[in-house]
Amino acid sequence: MNTTFKMVLILLFGAMINACGSSGGGGSDDPDDATIEAANAKSLGITAMEGARQAVDNENNSSAIPLPRAALRMALIPVDIPNFCTSGSVTADATQTSSTINFNMCAYGGAFGIVADGTVVTQTSTSGNITTITTDYQDFTVTSNGTTQTVDFSSVCTVNTSTSDVSCTFSSDALGLDGSTTYGVSNASVSGDDTSGWDVSVSVDGPSGTITLETTQPILFDCAGGYPSSGVIVFTDADGVEVTVTFIDCNSFSVSYSGTSEVYTYN
Repeated sequence: MNTTFKMVLILLFGAMINACGSSGGGGSDDPDDATIEAANAKSLGITAMEGARQAVDNENNSSAIPLPRAALRMALIPVDIPNFCTSGSVTADATQTSSTINFNMCAYGGAFGIVADGTVVTQTSTSGNITTITTDYQDFTVTSNGTTQTVDFSSVCTVNTSTSDVSCTFSSDALGLDGSTTYGVSNASVSGDDTSGWDVSVSVDGPSGTITLETTQPILFDCAGGYPSSGVIVFTDADGVEVTVTFIDCNSFSVSYSGTSEVYTYN
């Protein structure tokens, strides 16, 4: 089997399980760049937290298969396509540089009980010892435990074949911790771990607009419900105002800008 195709299949099911664990939802409406004011400061603070959380979930979802580092490093695991689905089907058209995988209500017989439907398209290019893999989910849904979710996800990964190092950026949409608000992330870059915290840079669309953020102190998501206990995020709004979001504890955070600072709770 084409190695790229095998990579895609492993990455695919890592992403599907990740989507189930992260409550993947529908797309955002691309709101304009945000401008901070007293009326939306709490909303933008939560948007910053949700963007960082989703970026970290994409990188390493602790409730599922780490995506995509472990997935890509498992690329040599053989996959027997005719017997991959316990019901439904999966077909593929793969070359050395591209693949299109079509899932037709494919039930995956693993412990997660996933049914996949839709198309995954990849493009692969290699320059020296660096391979770049672009993956895009198209009209893709995942059903698990009676719940159907849309997988709105794309990624660009580079693999150093000499060192096995993997670097990825992601674009995805997912529901926030409130269970009703969708946040879209793009151009995400993540490093760190669950012990020392995560360094994140990402653009995120939320109900009060779009922000592009970065951490100045690693953010640690170790509270019940997925909230952070510590970390600092900064972003600049559409008017050039620098905003600092400081995560104080599992229940509260502060938003500081233009000489003002206010403490909020998540609920």
